[in-house]
Amino acid sequence: WYEELKFYVDSFPKRCTACRQRERAPKALRKQYDSLINFALKSPAGDDKRAIITILDKLEAIVGELPDKMKQNRDILRSQLAKLT
Repeated sequence: WYEELKFYVDSFPKRCTACRQRERAPKALRKQYDSLINFALKSPAGDDKRAIITILDKLEAIVGELPDKMKQNRDILRSQLAKLT
């Protein structure tokens, strides 16, 4: 097993499953945000903009305070959505 996996298989996780999930959630949301934001800002479709706003709201609920640039992007997306409706 060591030759294939490059670690000992008798190792144990340092954190419980719930702690690992709590740690991974903001990383996954941030990854989604990073991959979609440029497209959503330029896209005429409202679904992409709503998805980014939802991601930012979830991220803010988990992490707390968002960076200023993320807040600005959320405000831009909200104003673009308001113009669509």
